[in-house]
Amino acid sequence: MRQQATVGRSITVQGPGLHSGESARVSIEPAPVGHGRVFLRADLPQPVPIPALVQHVSDGRLCTSLAVGDQQVRTVEHLLAALAGLCIDNVLVRVWGPEIPGVDGSARPWVRLLLQAGRRRQKAGCVALRPSAPVALEDGPRRALCTASDGLELDVSIDFPHPLLRERRLALAIHSSDFDAELSWARTFALQEQAEAMRAAGLALGGSLENAVVLGPAGVLNPGGLRGLDEPLRHKMLDLLGDLALLGHPLLALVRVEQPGHAFNHSLVRALLGACDRIGEP
Repeated sequence: MRQQATVGRSITVQGPGLHSGESARVSIEPAPVGHGRVFLRADLPQPVPIPALVQHVSDGRLCTSLAVGDQQVRTVEHLLAALAGLCIDNVLVRVWGPEIPGVDGSARPWVRLLLQAGRRRQKAGCVALRPSAPVALEDGPRRALCTASDGLELDVSIDFPHPLLRERRLALAIHSSDFDAELSWARTFALQEQAEAMRAAGLALGGSLENAVVLGPAGVLNPGGLRGLDEPLRHKMLDLLGDLALLGHPLLALVRVEQPGHAFNHSLVRALLGACDRIGEP
């Protein structure tokens, strides 16, 4: 297995949250071996560490939210996907605000900043998780099957009531060398009627055509269109990668998922935790 890694220096991002609309500031800082990816609500008087582990998931309806006690940070999945995709294991993420900034709705801005900060290898190996037997999960139209592999491979399919979202499937091996080119750029998306319903319900208050793809009956509402024909599918894969990071260790598995969603992804992570061997443990 590879060595653990952290960032070479601290980086800071500021902007509105996708769902709350509230402005927030994030500082991603180097952390020691074995620290993991940990969030800290620096805007609160007595902040407590919030490890990015599935045990601390507090909400999975529209995004992945983490909490310890009454302290919560929302929409962590894109940042976690960037860290996982670049194989950065140990960071302290200080957050001034209730939600991670939505930036452009993808992981690419995080990736670019993390690459600028540099990846610093540390003097300890990673412990990986590998399924000891196939792990299957089903919930209505959502299905998953995970089997042992030598690396992480994602095989994702979606089928939604829109011409651009019908019966789409993509399989990718996840490597840090091509993560930026393959996945990081894919933005979050919604059907126009969904976006309007969420706004009416007081949700997605920070959403706009600057940080989300909106698909109307006649096509893509964003002036620039899609960044790629399968951008929505790749975003679902990006979200899945961010949610799998809640295992706290690299995963050596072929993960096949039909109709992924955050709550279903979290259930899959919980199932994997109890069904994996630890690889590389001293």
